[in-house]
Amino acid sequence: MNDNKYDLHVTNYVLDGFEHLMTDIEIYALKKSMTFSIEHEDGSNEDNVVTTLVKGKSLESKVQELLADGMKSFRFKTARRILNEHESEVLQNQCNQCHRLPRTSKAKQCNWCGNSWRE
Repeated sequence: MNDNKYDLHVTNYVLDGFEHLMTDIEIYALKKSMTFSIEHEDGSNEDNVVTTLVKGKSLESKVQELLADGMKSFRFKTARRILNEHESEVLQNQCNQCHRLPRTSKAKQCNWCGNSWRE
């Protein structure tokens, strides 16, 4: 079994199913990195409008800091932080046979070993 494939699965599982555990700045960075800049008729750019400060830094500089090592690294680090801080909540739907996470947090069958825990 390729552990990199499972690591990617865990990252996606955590970020897709537990977005509510992300910080506001992580959510903003995730959405910001997946959207394109919107140019308005007056020539202004929506990306330049944000001036909110976060711990003495502009929101944009904080986002750049989070994304400095690339999107893949940001997603991995964010998922690991959530796992470290909320392990019992995230892992509550773990397969009782192979101890891996199923496709989604609501799934009742393991896509890794086929075990089912449907009632």
